Amino acid sequence: MHWKLSRRTALIAALVLAIASVSAVTVAAAHRGGHKLAKHQHQFGAAGWVTDNTGSTLTLRDGRARSHTFDTNSSTKFVYSDRSAATSADAPPGTVVSVRAGKPTTTGGNPVAKRVVIHLAHESGLVKSNTGGVITIYDTQGFTRSINTSGATCRQGGSTVACSSIVQNSVVVATGKVDADGTTLDAKRVKSHAPS
Repeated sequence: MHWKLSRRTALIAALVLAIASVSAVTVAAAHRGGHKLAKHQHQFGAAGWVTDNTGSTLTLRDGRARSHTFDTNSSTKFVYSDRSAATSADAPPGTVVSVRAGKPTTTGGNPVAKRVVIHLAHESGLVKSNTGGVITIYDTQGFTRSINTSGATCRQGGSTVACSSIVQNSVVVATGKVDADGTTLDAKRVKSHAPS
C-alpha cells in the first residue's frame, strides 16, 4: 500500500512539474510576443481619402469613415503607386493615399508620416468618341467618363501610337491622376484594343 501511495505521489509530482514547465514556456512566449507587439505598435498608418492637407498635416478618412491625422515634414516621402516621384501638393482633398508612419514625437501628438503613396486612378471601357485629345468612354458599369490624353503615352497592339488615333469602339484601359475638375482622368498611360 505504501509503495502504491509513493508511486501515485510521484506521478502527481511529475504531472505538476510538467504543467509548470508548459506554463513557464507559455508565459515566456507571451512575454516575447508582447515585446514584438509593442514594437509593432510603434508603426502607424492608414489608407483612404484625403480630407485635408495643410502641408504640415495630412488628414484622411478610411473605408469605415474614421479620421486619421498625420504630421508631415521634409523627411516625409511622397510617391505615386507606380513609384514615380510626387510631392505633398499632389495629394489634395479627394486623393486616395496609403500612409506609413512612426509614433508621435510628442505625447498626444499625431503620428509622423514617413511615406505617403498616392494611388493612381484607373478607367477602362468602350470608346464613345475621341475629340481634341479627350477620349470619352462608357466605363465597365455603363457610366460616361472622360480621359484627357494630352500628357499620356498611348499604346495599341504592342506599339506606341498617337492618342488621337484611338477610334470609336476601341476598348481602353487608362491610368493617371484625377483632374482638378474631379471627374476627368488625366492619363499617364493608355492601352487600347482596336475594334475588329
